[in-house]
Amino acid sequence: MQHLEDLPLAAFIKAVKNIGTMHASEKLDGSNLWLGLDEDGKLYTSREGKRKGSKPFYSEGDYPRFAAYNGFRAAHAALQHKIEDIKRVMQPNQMVEMEVLYGRQPNAVTYGADGKSYIAFLRGVEGTPDVIADQLTSTLGGQSVKVRVEIIETADGENLDLTPAEITYQFTGAQRIPTEKLKDVQLDKILKDLEDYLQEPAGLESSPELSNMQVLQNSLGSIPVKDRPAAKDKKEEITAKVMTGFRLPIKRELLDNYISKIKPALGDKDVTADEDVGIEGVVLRDPTTGDLFKIVDKDTFTTINTFNHTIRNQISGVVKTLDGHAPLEARGGILGNMKIQIADLLGNKELARGATAKKALEKVKGATPVDTVKAFAANLDIDDFLGTKRKLLALVQQAAKDLKALLEDFKANKDNFQLKLKNGKTIGISREIEKRTLLVFAESHRNISELFDKIKAAKSVAQVVAIMYGHHAKAVNNAHVATVNESRLILEKKPDTDKALYKNKDAFTLLNIYFATVFMTVIIYKADDTKGIRLLKDRSHYRMTAWTPTMSQLNFWGYPIWHSSSPVVKKLIGPKAANALFKVARHADPSRSRLMHMDLSAGKDVPIEWSDHQKTLRVLQRFEGMATDRINILMNGVFKYDELDHDGKVKLMSKLFFYIQQFIPTSPLFFRIKAIQDKLILNANGENDEMVQERLIPYVNALVEDEMGNADPTASQNTPAVDVINKTTSDPKDQGTINRSRRTVKRKRNPDVKKARFTRPESETENKETQ
Repeated sequence: MQHLEDLPLAAFIKAVKNIGTMHASEKLDGSNLWLGLDEDGKLYTSREGKRKGSKPFYSEGDYPRFAAYNGFRAAHAALQHKIEDIKRVMQPNQMVEMEVLYGRQPNAVTYGADGKSYIAFLRGVEGTPDVIADQLTSTLGGQSVKVRVEIIETADGENLDLTPAEITYQFTGAQRIPTEKLKDVQLDKILKDLEDYLQEPAGLESSPELSNMQVLQNSLGSIPVKDRPAAKDKKEEITAKVMTGFRLPIKRELLDNYISKIKPALGDKDVTADEDVGIEGVVLRDPTTGDLFKIVDKDTFTTINTFNHTIRNQISGVVKTLDGHAPLEARGGILGNMKIQIADLLGNKELARGATAKKALEKVKGATPVDTVKAFAANLDIDDFLGTKRKLLALVQQAAKDLKALLEDFKANKDNFQLKLKNGKTIGISREIEKRTLLVFAESHRNISELFDKIKAAKSVAQVVAIMYGHHAKAVNNAHVATVNESRLILEKKPDTDKALYKNKDAFTLLNIYFATVFMTVIIYKADDTKGIRLLKDRSHYRMTAWTPTMSQLNFWGYPIWHSSSPVVKKLIGPKAANALFKVARHADPSRSRLMHMDLSAGKDVPIEWSDHQKTLRVLQRFEGMATDRINILMNGVFKYDELDHDGKVKLMSKLFFYIQQFIPTSPLFFRIKAIQDKLILNANGENDEMVQERLIPYVNALVEDEMGNADPTASQNTPAVDVINKTTSDPKDQGTINRSRRTVKRKRNPDVKKARFTRPESETENKETQ
């Protein structure tokens, strides 16, 4: 969301002219949190909006025991308390963005009316419509929940306490602000002056006819080469003039005569002078276009936040420079400076930066994080380990002394910290900021103490490297696996419904994609695949009257087939493909196609008339090239899937597999077909998953022993090959060595079908041993 002054010039002028008609809401100054339901309908919260790739938390106990997570832990518990109400509004795979206002002063602005904390529903994210957030506000708005959770506290800045606490959260939405007073803000004169200035000649000798507006809008490529330097300078001059002479004065007028007069809607009435800073800003929405922008006093609130974080930044922060003469805050505070000194002692100051440390470890990456750490330690030029260890301990001890001295100085002088704002108001360190600063002191004291104990117990350089940079080694070794797993998860959770997928496809291709999608849908229902049915459940879009990014795959690919005569579809797929589709689709009764999509979008709640739907689909086979033996066999097979024996199902799934791969291999439904096929092969003897796993335990053990280099020399050379899936580590002791909890599956064909047994090739065995 852009700031008003950063909008493109035309959009800026339009916004200012229409500002009296905008819908305004208070910009809340809390912490961002996402709420979602996963594909199984389980509630989770995540910091995804702040840090991409953040893991989901499924219970308040999943949150780390750090003070920064106190508010999120309590918010999760409050949301869990309202799970039934939330599920009545949200569907699986939907997410909404929230603002958590924990405590009296989450950041710069003071809230805490009636001693409460707040959870505000803002908007939908990751394809979820904004209306879902609005419905949550309507359902839960005004309700309060009291939860009992354990929070991290400190009384002295040195000792941390895990304390049971009762937190009251009230649910709300973005606080609406009356916009009538916006009409009273005098912007007409300055806006007219801006428009007049833009129409004035720019004064370019080479192009005297160009106005200031034209210089801003035209590319330099339209100016003769010899005159471009002058045109470039003029463009920069005009841009600066527009910003300082018009944009910022208009924003200042709005800040001084509108926003500064608004009090936080959720603020406590009893506010001290150190807490009274008003609201952070407003969010304005154009009621016609839905476009959003914000008006925030960036200078004032950046100054306040910097002031509130002054001491915390001296304790710990990001290492921005390695220069020993730079301010302590720029070196990452006391803890950051300690990291620089330790890295320098180990031979490379750059290791104090996370990104640099990862690159250094990447260069010596081994098969496991342990191998990576060992290889990195071997490259360090350290001959005297005990001498180096003593110096490391001395650096940590010095950091502890510096931290203690800073804490004593803060306690003695906290009342003397003063900040004078531009509006003349003076504020100091509020009680909430003091508490939060003491928590940073206490957690940093704990971290330094733990680091000292770990280094003291270290027996080798490799152990020291593991203590300092082990988390980077894990990230380096797990990066590729994590990317693969996440991409598959995204594909399965988020159906690909981009309109661009319709383009550049002829009618024949679109029909085959649609047939493949319907075939997958029928198999998913007949195999009773719960996850697949959940992907298909889409009661809102079965009529396919318009494209929407939240459609199911079935309705998405049915849309251009059954509505090929609509102008929108013709524009998307081209008139030639649309006309060809219309010639065959018009022979089907429109109510029949709607009934088919309605049944297959309803989930398990309604009986399905399979024979009627097969007849509807056969109408489309009038298209040239669709009435082939291949499609006839697939159609008969999928609609009679539940009547086939095991061998028939295996053969059908194999044919369907290649058909899907030819026309729509990226479909999220394809993952469910693969899962059904895997289960079919897995249960070749009619055994359930648990029986097969129990039977394969000896093979799991043999594989583990083989990978550890301790294979039993008496083991049979004809041990069946295995596929390893769901490769996850459950035991922290096994990180970087071997995964003892993974599931191995023996691939076995139907015993009624006679096939020759092949021994594993020697080259494959050798490859597995070297991996």
